[in-house]
Amino acid sequence: MSFISGWLWVDINDLYKWIKAMNSNVLISQKSLQTLLKNPYANDKTSSLGEYFEEDSLQRHNGISYKFESIFLNDFKNDITIILLSNNRNRVWDLGHTIHNLMLGKDYEIPKKSIYQAIRKESVNDVNKAIKSYYLLKENSEKEYTFQNPSELNKLGYELLRLGKNDESIKIFKLATKEFPKDANLFDSLGEAYYTNKQYDLALDSYNKAISLGGTKGNAEKMIEKIKNEKVK
Repeated sequence: MSFISGWLWVDINDLYKWIKAMNSNVLISQKSLQTLLKNPYANDKTSSLGEYFEEDSLQRHNGISYKFESIFLNDFKNDITIILLSNNRNRVWDLGHTIHNLMLGKDYEIPKKSIYQAIRKESVNDVNKAIKSYYLLKENSEKEYTFQNPSELNKLGYELLRLGKNDESIKIFKLATKEFPKDANLFDSLGEAYYTNKQYDLALDSYNKAISLGGTKGNAEKMIEKIKNEKVK
């Protein structure tokens, strides 16, 4: 796996220093911080500082790359900072919010095992076998795994796509759309896999399905136009 250059490597202590410096206006003013958090220049996008939930005075910033996953929750109202860094996709998103609810004395759910993790390695080696394992786990251990979360299969499909396993990624995305037939984002993902595999007619079908289910913030429409231009060439 070749990584891009220019990465910034930090540990939990470094990240905590950064958050505290932002909170206490050591780096920028309170007004500038609020401007960045609320992102008035692009309301439909997250800011460079992540997402901000104004009602709860909560900042959330997460990142995923290859097998690495991270999140921090910055609760201004209750002066709580939660930082989780992992090198193995350990569900830090769910864990972060569970910890936050615990600290506030709210109801919480213990995160379930990741179905993505359970079939990931098998998917790389034999995707058909992995799909059989998926259904077997769903039949015997449905309550233990994250079968209700469409992002699990979605991120597996994209991982296979990044590895150049286009046919395998299509099979996972097809499984995902079968399991979640009303999820526009999954049909958008399937469309991207078909497009990457130069199966343009199937890609168009998937993107149109995504639009019929509510769309994906204009991405499906842009890709349909792009495919039409490709077919004209």
